[in-house]
Amino acid sequence: MTERDSPGARTSLARPLKVALIVLLTVAAVFVVGRGAIWGCSAVQMRSYDLMGRWTADQAVLSGVALPIGPQLEFRPDSAVISGTSIPVTEYVREQERIHVALSSGAGVDINLTFRFEDADHIVYEGPLGLQLKYRRARGGP
Repeated sequence: MTERDSPGARTSLARPLKVALIVLLTVAAVFVVGRGAIWGCSAVQMRSYDLMGRWTADQAVLSGVALPIGPQLEFRPDSAVISGTSIPVTEYVREQERIHVALSSGAGVDINLTFRFEDADHIVYEGPLGLQLKYRRARGGP
């Protein structure tokens, strides 16, 4: 049996390897936690965007064609006004930069619209067949 194969040699090598592994895992954990804190801070900032208020259509995009049309929107705590028609809102659900608006039609049919915030004053509705409705926050009077 050589010195390299002896149980004492393996133990003396195992300890520095364990220490190196612990240091490496600690550095990795600090990096992951630090990145999570940075991402968490930006997520907190994103959640501060508010959907309540009036929104004006910037453009509707379908099959690569953009037109400056779309329904006007207004969101209130208990309702959404779409092109002048008030529809009850059953709930608003936030999911990072998206917000889901659950509307009740009153006829037993619920509608869920999802808007994505581009920033505090711009939202996008992405509908079926590639339809995108882009909105900007309305400023000023009623």
